[in-house]
Amino acid sequence: MDKCLEDARLAAETNGAQIGKVVWVPGTYEAPPVVQYMLEDPSIDCVAVLGYIEKGSTKHGEEM
Repeated sequence: MDKCLEDARLAAETNGAQIGKVVWVPGTYEAPPVVQYMLEDPSIDCVAVLGYIEKGSTKHGEEM
């Protein structure tokens, strides 16, 4: 994820934006309520969600 975040920072900078806050969640199911909460903050213009699905013992990859 470090490389993914590094690429996001570079893309933001290239487009004249800034990343003001980085929030880590344990999984993809937890992301939507966190995004909704963040968007209630009037100082936040947008939220981008980065992530990956790795193959493991659960069926998350099939559901996503």
